[in-house]
Amino acid sequence: MRSTALLKPDGKLLLTGIRSEHISGVGELKTCQGNIRNINGCDDRSWLFCFGGIGRRRLWQCCLMLLCWTGAGVWGQEVPESNEERLMKLLTPPVLELLADHLTDSTAVQFHFPNNNQFGRRLSQNLSDSCLVRKYLVYSTADSLTVPGIDVVISNTVPQVHYRVAGRNLLRRVNRVDRHIEGSFHLQMRERPGGKLIASNQVKKQAVDTIEKRRIKEVENSALPFTIGKWETSETRKKWLEPIMITGATATVILLFYTLRSE
Repeated sequence: MRSTALLKPDGKLLLTGIRSEHISGVGELKTCQGNIRNINGCDDRSWLFCFGGIGRRRLWQCCLMLLCWTGAGVWGQEVPESNEERLMKLLTPPVLELLADHLTDSTAVQFHFPNNNQFGRRLSQNLSDSCLVRKYLVYSTADSLTVPGIDVVISNTVPQVHYRVAGRNLLRRVNRVDRHIEGSFHLQMRERPGGKLIASNQVKKQAVDTIEKRRIKEVENSALPFTIGKWETSETRKKWLEPIMITGATATVILLFYTLRSE
């Protein structure tokens, strides 16, 4: 060991001390006050921040960048379409395609929903809006029955929304779900007047996408019950878990019965 002195650029004495052992090529200086400093300027109390030559400031910058990147991935995602929007996008195009084959710009059209349920009324409104965008003549009052045109009768409307587990996080909590949306109805088109049947079809459409579980409340609408989804039970649970539970419960009851009887 030997005595060592550090000088400032102007020649003034900065630090004196004794050079000690070298660790990985980095010399350490022990000062008279007992403070240990290496050539990177880090004391012994902050050695974690100097590991690998990374300064404390740079480490905080890396942490901040990581947090920003994680936040952008979690909160920067767009809100998925609502269940109502998905249902309307599934069921409106088939009706419009069929109308395009029989309607002209001067042909009047009126929609009828015999079931008169909530989903039927929403679908009727969406179809009327879509027809008006296409410049079709849409009538909705009772006296319009005397106007020549086409009556579109949509019955047996059945909307369905189901969720199924698609992914779990490190804590085995559900974080992603598969959303199954399905809609079906029967459609008839009749000429007015006369009632001649032009078309009669059963329409059924479905779509599947994956959304985050936390988005379920955003895609549903409590005021529209047909947008509230139901959870599906996995096939593994149906095939194995439930039969095992039933068999175990039955065996337990039989065992208890014979135990009590023997006593």
